[in-house]
Amino acid sequence: MRVKKKILIEKNKIRRKTIRRNEELSSIFPPSFISDSNRYSSETGVISLLEPCSMTDNCYEIYCIEGNLFDKVERYCTLDEAENRIKKLLL
Repeated sequence: MRVKKKILIEKNKIRRKTIRRNEELSSIFPPSFISDSNRYSSETGVISLLEPCSMTDNCYEIYCIEGNLFDKVERYCTLDEAENRIKKLLL
């Protein structure tokens, strides 16, 4: 499942980049076990969004890579919920 480009490219304040899981992980885990990482960044920080998969309990999962925007991991049932939270944190 691929995350569609949806929000967050608002007035060029937030950028999105997809980080593909590497071939080493692909050879160890089945495709549904771990997803690609979608990185959203702004001057405020960087947040990673993982698509639903076995590792994320089939939820959208976000975590902060840079900027101390929140602690630990947050999980959401829908892409809209996850992207709205990312937008709130990065703008």
